[in-house]
Amino acid sequence: MPKFKFEDIEKDLTRGRLYPTYLIYGPEYYLIRLLVDKIQQVYQAETNAEVERFVGRGIDMVSVIDGLKTLPMWSKGKLVTIGDADKLSAKSKELLEHYLSAPSESTVLILTSEKFDGRAKLAKIIDKCGALVKLTTIYESQMPFWINRECRAKGYTISQDAAHFMTELVGTDLAAMAEAVEKIILYIGKKKAIDLKAVETVLSDTSQKSIFDLTNAVGMKNLSLAENRLTNLLRNNENPVVIVNMLARHWRLLLKTKEVMDQGKGTDQLLARELKVHPFFVKDYIRQSKGFTKRVLVKGLKKIWGADVSVKSSRLPRSAILHRLVLDLAQN
Repeated sequence: MPKFKFEDIEKDLTRGRLYPTYLIYGPEYYLIRLLVDKIQQVYQAETNAEVERFVGRGIDMVSVIDGLKTLPMWSKGKLVTIGDADKLSAKSKELLEHYLSAPSESTVLILTSEKFDGRAKLAKIIDKCGALVKLTTIYESQMPFWINRECRAKGYTISQDAAHFMTELVGTDLAAMAEAVEKIILYIGKKKAIDLKAVETVLSDTSQKSIFDLTNAVGMKNLSLAENRLTNLLRNNENPVVIVNMLARHWRLLLKTKEVMDQGKGTDQLLARELKVHPFFVKDYIRQSKGFTKRVLVKGLKKIWGADVSVKSSRLPRSAILHRLVLDLAQN
């Protein structure tokens, strides 16, 4: 099993500690890219390292390994990255495993992949001689921490209310969140503190806000508005998978609201803590949940899960799948 998390490698890098080989994998591409960039920055600061990049499918591993073993001409080190490491052929993996029995001291090798079997022989070898890093999915409850982290890295602070509100609007896409933070920083200028008003002003017209409008329209059973918002999102090339994920999130929150209200814990503050959302949104969830029975909400979640599978695998147009889903949810 992987020994390292994102934070572990980050701490090692602040101490100047580098490993000869990294295997960094998981569904969070933004975190993979961020960690690779950090490793490169530290290593290049020490060695002015040359950088070479490859992808796993069709790679000439013999030539790559020759390069790994060759001393760089103009610097003290070399950094080699291989993306889509899960696409490496069996022969390439075998050659790489042999190389890792005595890796070059003047080279840092980084393998990255969205999916990789941490129990595979190559992963086990890297676990012994380098760093095996699995980056897991970021959950909504963790997003305010990442927002704070992103702001601090740029020399800014953000209020708790503003961080939670950003989570509501943007969701759990870290790349989109980093872009949103950048937009807010450009807006506030010389101010070093980000407040709720700045977030509302900058993000009010983003696609994330449009998705939020869509989920609210569906929750209020306003079919014409929901269809309008969905059409606009699709025209602006919003990812259908993101739209389905946000609908699923909204439906889970409505179901949770229904359950909490049925238990008699319906004060706004208590409900906000239960739902892990900003209190600003609680009244909307209460009002919308009253329009559905628990049975209908559960049925709606099943329809969303079905649409998720269809969007990812069906030959039907994605727009047709989404319009059908919105119709089913809003008419229930």
